[in-house]
Amino acid sequence: MKNPQPADYPVNQDIRFQPTKVYYHQNNGGFSVSLAIYDITDKVKVTDPVYLEDAKSLSSGVNPALEIRQESWHTRNYKAFGRAGAVVAEASGPLLDLGRWKIKFPAESVHSTHDLELRPTGPGRRQDVFVLESVPYFWDMVDPKGVYKLYKVDMGLRVEVANFTSKSHRDLEGVLIVNDKEVGGVVAIVTSIAVLKRDDSFRK
Repeated sequence: MKNPQPADYPVNQDIRFQPTKVYYHQNNGGFSVSLAIYDITDKVKVTDPVYLEDAKSLSSGVNPALEIRQESWHTRNYKAFGRAGAVVAEASGPLLDLGRWKIKFPAESVHSTHDLELRPTGPGRRQDVFVLESVPYFWDMVDPKGVYKLYKVDMGLRVEVANFTSKSHRDLEGVLIVNDKEVGGVVAIVTSIAVLKRDDSFRK
């Protein structure tokens, strides 16, 4: 089955991005991936730009909404833990899978009724696609310096529903802004991390 392609769905120029949530991804460093995801929505005006240093400062004293942990330094398996400590999503993307990621959710998850497959739209392409509830979503690296946008297909057109900005294209620390009326925060967070961890050999 052919991958959905961004070229098949032009960007809807008449609908502006309408953010509702702002998250800060804090990279805890080390050999294994360890991220704390902070919801700083209540501390910012979501319609204004949110810069990395400001987001980092605003996260002080806030409990993480999610924690992302790599199983071990030599695997590409990650688990996302919610505030109660339960696993809310798992992601696996072995190098031999050529840029593809499997994202699993617990039974009766409120975040997705089915597992997701995130994959490049084609060899060497900069976009990644996943299908949620029969609707295609595209992550697109719009600026190699570290700007990604998530688009949802609506009425045959792509509409921006989230974006992630970091200091560089491989940096896991950054600011994620989401319209959670169009894509859930957990889905946006976990897929953004998978996109950031995609090996560059599979992207132009």
